[in-house]
Amino acid sequence: NQVKLNGHRVELGELEQLTCRVDGVVQAIALLLEDAEHSWLGLAYEVRADSDDAGERVRALLTEQLPAALLPRQWLAVDRWPLTENQKIDRVQLAQQLREADRQHRRQPPQNTVEQWLAELWQQAADIQVEYNDDNFFLCGADSINATRLLSLIEENFSVSLSIAQIFTNPTLEQQASLITQQLSLLVEHAEVV
Repeated sequence: NQVKLNGHRVELGELEQLTCRVDGVVQAIALLLEDAEHSWLGLAYEVRADSDDAGERVRALLTEQLPAALLPRQWLAVDRWPLTENQKIDRVQLAQQLREADRQHRRQPPQNTVEQWLAELWQQAADIQVEYNDDNFFLCGADSINATRLLSLIEENFSVSLSIAQIFTNPTLEQQASLITQQLSLLVEHAEVV
């Protein structure tokens, strides 16, 4: 079950196995889905009834183990799988559930000046049209070369330095804008002390 996502080869079976390493996860299914702009990963997983925090642990493990470009865009915990008439997991229905969950996810455009300015830098660095503040730099098609360009543009426009690791571990516009805002606050505090 190998698919291509944002220029990367992804083994859906490996993603499913990694998810099943989390205590409380019974089974997982990863699907490659498409919308008008992008291909994206959806991950559904069945959890035992006594595993309240399994979803958080799945996200933590995958975020730690996978590059940002390979993280699922939508996560769906299920009590039981949708089944076909033959009692097999209905992947078509599962894909519909993932798409519906994705649609219901409240997405907002860039919210403040830093997010709006950063969105323009994404455009310059990787030719990405940002629609929402939870857009993921890498899921929108950027790579490490684009990330290096983005770092230079951030330093040039905001006068703050971020690391490449920070870009990879904080891939959304909102997360990166928050890092920039924190750095700017530190600069202001330092200037007030001096």
